[in-house]
Amino acid sequence: MICVVVDTNVYVSAFLFGGLPERVFLFAEEGAFTICISPAIAQEIRSVLTKKFGWSKSALADLLDPFLVSLRSVIPSQQVNLAKDRADNEILACALEAEAEAIVTGDDHLLKLKAFQGIPIMTPRQFITIKPWRW
Repeated sequence: MICVVVDTNVYVSAFLFGGLPERVFLFAEEGAFTICISPAIAQEIRSVLTKKFGWSKSALADLLDPFLVSLRSVIPSQQVNLAKDRADNEILACALEAEAEAIVTGDDHLLKLKAFQGIPIMTPRQFITIKPWRW
């Protein structure tokens, strides 16, 4: 089964607003593909939800943690220093380690790359429309 790496902004949008970001996770839940995550990405999601959106530790434990456990965790063996933002580099390193088929993000800095080491980088809308897991 193919692996997809999802950026923090897509997780946050899915949890808070639903819409297309949430559909990415629903397709994964239906078994269309596996979402791969690294400990650094999981920590970034926790940080954004608590610091920017005021989630409590109990909300993280009740809503986020069970969800994260359902994902395939990978630990990148290589550092990537392509982007200025450390979090963007963590996404790229995770995708490289997981041998991902796609990176899904709303981050303009990553989207401008279009691809990384042959891994396409796309928005949730592009991902859902193109359906790379059916290639």
